[in-house]
Amino acid sequence: MAIEQLIGNLIYAEGSQLWVIPDKSSSQWAQTLDWYLNFQISKANTFIRSEMADGLQEIIREEEVETIEIPSQEGKPLLIASPKHLPNLMTVVLSFDETHKQDWLTAIKKAWLELGKPSLRVFLPRNLSEAAFTEFSKNNLSGEITFVLDK
Repeated sequence: MAIEQLIGNLIYAEGSQLWVIPDKSSSQWAQTLDWYLNFQISKANTFIRSEMADGLQEIIREEEVETIEIPSQEGKPLLIASPKHLPNLMTVVLSFDETHKQDWLTAIKKAWLELGKPSLRVFLPRNLSEAAFTEFSKNNLSGEITFVLDK
């Protein structure tokens, strides 16, 4: 397993199928990458699900149609198919909380496993040390791993 820090223009180089970034409040890279992703992160963060019209709700009740409640996605990882915007296949945005750094690292592992263990590039949040990330990676991940420190 190789863990490598990327700097300069290598940050945008091909080589990792999955890029993981923290939320925009925790990383300047997230703000930059949001621009390349056509502001999909911003759009997802401001999305408000519309309510069903009263007339439709009445029809559903009268006809006894079973409805499915879609749970809120707030706080869950955001997966973006990004090959048309970035030199990767997918980008995952994970919320970062300074008081729960280990939870963020664990969420990386979970997303990485669920997506089939693709090659990985992680953009570290402001308050997560390189040492903490590399130690976690050595013990929990495998394959080619690159990381980028916050600007």
